[in-house]
Amino acid sequence: MLNKPFKPPRLIKTKEIEKEEKEEKVLFESKVLSVQWRKKTNKKNKTWDGDGTIQINNHEIILKSEENKTITRKTYNKLPSFDDVISIGNYEIEVESEITEPIQKKTKLVGKKTKVVPLVYDSPNAIKLSDSISIDPILSQKLRSHQVEGVKFLYQSLESYSGCLLADEMGLGKTLTAITTIYTLYKQADYKKFLIVCPVTLINNWKAEFKKWINNKLSIQSSAEKSDIVNFGRYNVYQILIINYEKLSTCFQELSNVKFDLLVCDEGHRLKNKDSKVLQNLTSLNIPKRIILTGTPIQNELLEFYTLVNFLNPGVLPDLKTFQKKFVCPITRSRDLHCIDRSPGEEATQELVNLTSQFILRRTGTAGLNLTKKTDILLFVPPTTQQIELLKSAEFEHSFQLINTFKKICNSPYLHDNSLPKASGKINILIPLLIECIANKEKIVLISNYTSTLTLLEEIIKKLNFTFLRLDGSTPNNIRNKLVSQFNNSSINIFLLSSKSGGMGINLIGASRLILFDNDWNPSVDLQSISRIHRDGQLKPCFIYRLFTSGCIDEKIFQRQLLKLKLSSRFLGNDSDGINDFDHEDLKNLFNVENTICNTHDLICDCAGTGEKVEVENEADEEDEEEKENVKDWISAKDIKDDNVKKRAVKLALNDYQHFKPECFNHDEVLEKVLKKIKVSFVMSKVS
Repeated sequence: MLNKPFKPPRLIKTKEIEKEEKEEKVLFESKVLSVQWRKKTNKKNKTWDGDGTIQINNHEIILKSEENKTITRKTYNKLPSFDDVISIGNYEIEVESEITEPIQKKTKLVGKKTKVVPLVYDSPNAIKLSDSISIDPILSQKLRSHQVEGVKFLYQSLESYSGCLLADEMGLGKTLTAITTIYTLYKQADYKKFLIVCPVTLINNWKAEFKKWINNKLSIQSSAEKSDIVNFGRYNVYQILIINYEKLSTCFQELSNVKFDLLVCDEGHRLKNKDSKVLQNLTSLNIPKRIILTGTPIQNELLEFYTLVNFLNPGVLPDLKTFQKKFVCPITRSRDLHCIDRSPGEEATQELVNLTSQFILRRTGTAGLNLTKKTDILLFVPPTTQQIELLKSAEFEHSFQLINTFKKICNSPYLHDNSLPKASGKINILIPLLIECIANKEKIVLISNYTSTLTLLEEIIKKLNFTFLRLDGSTPNNIRNKLVSQFNNSSINIFLLSSKSGGMGINLIGASRLILFDNDWNPSVDLQSISRIHRDGQLKPCFIYRLFTSGCIDEKIFQRQLLKLKLSSRFLGNDSDGINDFDHEDLKNLFNVENTICNTHDLICDCAGTGEKVEVENEADEEDEEEKENVKDWISAKDIKDDNVKKRAVKLALNDYQHFKPECFNHDEVLEKVLKKIKVSFVMSKVS
């Protein structure tokens, strides 16, 4: 008798086991990915044909169009890697992200058609913008409280108005706020196409921020070629077009044929001139919703404010002639220090604020940020004998050209004539300050307004044998972020930076010391430079050193900055309009070389220099407390020429600073060592 082969007993599965295995298999093997797709082609410059999804069931991949129609399917023995472009039959795909819907989209029958209702994030922690729209939970976890309020403000403003302005100070996260708003509107509010206009230097920064915050879940086109713009409008491959201001005119025809849902203008203060071609082109595009971002508010000029508001929300303000009569004239009169009746100006101001506050948001300072301690140090250094001779021998002709000459001499005589010595009051303090900082294992950002000065500073750094990186206007856009990242994540000692090459992305938190070698007419430029290291993510206390040549044009520019910052605007903020209201006497004063240890201190105080703070007397009539505030806060440009008013304004601007003779200074151990070796005229310091 033949032996039959042994058969193991059949395992009988219960219904419960089968159900569990089936559910486990589906959970493990089913997945939906968002993709871009195209037919296979041998063309050199390939473009995507559309958006879609792939559904992975076990080893089968099904490609579906945006309308959920099956395009093709293929079974694999082993699933491919989705890190690169892969083939599915006669098609190619590139995966963007995994789709994880927080709640199934609901549908309602409307006649014979099915209407899709926007998804709502069904979570107790969801941050709702309306009954049907919430911030993506992944993004909401990354937002600070003031950024959440910013997203709510932008969304609500766009619901009620055609445009809004976010004018937060730099460092508060305007970009993340805007990206969150864009992503929310795309996913939940039927916005399909977005146009972002920014300076050319910021295009790569915007792309990097989209990748950082939403992992490229929206597709970006940043090419300014006309054919690419045409394809952007024709196909649904890309959702966001980023273009620089200069390309608007050359590509206007192509842009005008694209149906954009939202316009975002970064560095939007560029639109303050009503006659600019850029503003006219953007207006002509007739994009229904608009956002302006600016960390540098418009100048203290109500007509520029009118231009911005009229671009965002035409019709909110009256026509220009009526606006001038109703608002500009009474407000301007009320700013005169000797104005008897300020009430018409105050009433006009309040009415204008009421008209615009619903679509303008400005936050200053460190709202919502947990920043480290910052010590701001003003270093007044004596000029060398060579500098004094050059400054006094210069003839008073062609004054505006002479200003730059004087500024260069203050930096170094070598910049005026390369046969002259490089030594100057500033360089004499700079070298030991660099040496002492680096000996103390501190990294430094060194900033100047002039590339010629940066080149001179580079030569000095090389002789000192310190490692450094340099970023200025000639640095290619595609390596700027690499330089910033390299500095922040290495042991390189110094980052040389042109103040005019700043912008989003220049966050140098790898350094805790910053030296502003020279200053700019516009205080906002200097304030932006100073904030390069003292910002979110900085772990160490920061020290800011600002260098001034005592009694020379450096100090006069600094005083001018302080005066301009006191020409307050209640609508957006402060800014400088340069030197357009100088008269002949002002210019002569610029070129005077004062024999003093510190002209700024002479102007406001005669203290002993042992750490005192200046007291600001209230010169208003004691009977009217409200009038006191008006005198304190409102200073007209005309009154700058009044010495008493000038002193008062500078006092107000510096009232938080302590005054030190060099031997009495005690706010920074590194600088204390330097002051024992090098002659410095005077020091002012503020710890915040």
